[in-house]
Amino acid sequence: MASGGSNGPGIAVAGALQRFGDPSRPSGLAHAGTLELAVELIHRLEDGPAATARLNEQEVAIGVRLLQQLRERLDVHENRFSRRRYSDCFSTFHPSFRPEAPPVRGATYVDLGCGSANPFALLFTFLALGARRGIAIDCDAIELAGPAMKHLADLAGMLLVDPSAVVGSFAITREQLLEHLRGFDLSRLCVGDERGLDGARL
Repeated sequence: MASGGSNGPGIAVAGALQRFGDPSRPSGLAHAGTLELAVELIHRLEDGPAATARLNEQEVAIGVRLLQQLRERLDVHENRFSRRRYSDCFSTFHPSFRPEAPPVRGATYVDLGCGSANPFALLFTFLALGARRGIAIDCDAIELAGPAMKHLADLAGMLLVDPSAVVGSFAITREQLLEHLRGFDLSRLCVGDERGLDGARL
């Protein structure tokens, strides 16, 4: 409950639920490019007083709506942190519907050119399915270590909730996934802590 609700734009009603409706577009920004707006928003969130200021209810509501839009629009192959990316990669590297598909359980996988943005995700997927070890190799150092660790926890959640969304028809149970992920500390990975990795396996 807000201390003052709304009975229309700008009209506060004590004790009423705060309703924000569809926000109007600022006329001064109508012709700004999406990339330009996104870069400016990142700088405002990261720099200066705005980075530490407490958000009011309307700003939180707008932020949640923005987050929902971004989640939907960024689930694309080009996003190295998306479900679609690793679903596509898995189906490309391990088309399990083909009889000649390489084994997963007990195997060692090497990802040559794993990339600097999210280098462990594909190998983590194979480890969750029963691979013994994953080795990630790239010429560049990890660019965003914290987000890369957090994504592994997100990926574990995707696999546990709906494995088919990532690995298609590959047969795996939740109990098997949990057993295969033993050694990884998901609670540490969830907050971006590299100590959550099982360094003997990945």
